[in-house]
Amino acid sequence: MDGGSGSPENGALANETAKPEETKETSDDDVVAEVPKLEGAGTAGDMEYRVYSSRWFILFVFCFLNLSNAMMWLTFAPVSDHTAEFYQVTFDQVNWLSLVFMVVSIPLGVAATWLLDTLGLRPGVILAAWLNLVGAIVRLVSAIPSLPDSARFPVAISGQTLTALAQPFILEAPAKLAQLWFAENQRATANMIGSMSNPIGLLLANVISPALVTSKADFLKMLGVYCAPAGVGVLLATFGVCSSVPPSPPTASAAGTSETFWQGIKKIVKNLQYWILFMVFGVGLGLFNTLATIL
Repeated sequence: MDGGSGSPENGALANETAKPEETKETSDDDVVAEVPKLEGAGTAGDMEYRVYSSRWFILFVFCFLNLSNAMMWLTFAPVSDHTAEFYQVTFDQVNWLSLVFMVVSIPLGVAATWLLDTLGLRPGVILAAWLNLVGAIVRLVSAIPSLPDSARFPVAISGQTLTALAQPFILEAPAKLAQLWFAENQRATANMIGSMSNPIGLLLANVISPALVTSKADFLKMLGVYCAPAGVGVLLATFGVCSSVPPSPPTASAAGTSETFWQGIKKIVKNLQYWILFMVFGVGLGLFNTLATIL
């Protein structure tokens, strides 16, 4: 009858008919959630996420530039007595060869962050590499025997200033590189590797400079040695880093459109946790830089 055909059997049949739709909805959600975090490629919806092996080479380029620039920073500090004798200046003036890096980083730090965020990593790394090399060459000129003694120190500090201009572009790049090129579970490692190359460069400068300079006659040789890694860095950056971003993003966050530079500035100004981190890290880093420069 009509009444019998519309009860329990029809209800069960209706439930069975609805099950495939529920299963389809669940499977769609599962596909969207499967965003790859390791080597290889995968898809999430219509977007393909992939990590490329070239990301490690790009990280190596940034590390090499960071190391080279750090050696430029403390070239003269470990041999300050010979530096004062060679350039015929006081120890306070010798300290300015290192302090100029910290002075330049204050106004240029914001500009470098904006450039990396707006124009991309490649223009920033190429600019930094060339500034580092040109500064190294200018420093080398200051040690040429035919140069008048009165011109040596101004030329040397001009070269130091050029290498100092490169530093903000290099120091602020690792976090951006990790976001754009690395999977989520590799970002902390990439950021750590890129950042630790700077203190390694400082360590090398404290070893290389005293080993090369035993008298004021050795300055031309020392400054020439420091030109070599700067030149290699230019070649790696100019011809090795071919793109600011990979062809396909590694994660959903890298694929999304980030907020503008000034929007980010407005947010961190109002963030209490940022100011706490700013003070704690800033004091520690300032103390380290002072001791590395003076001692």
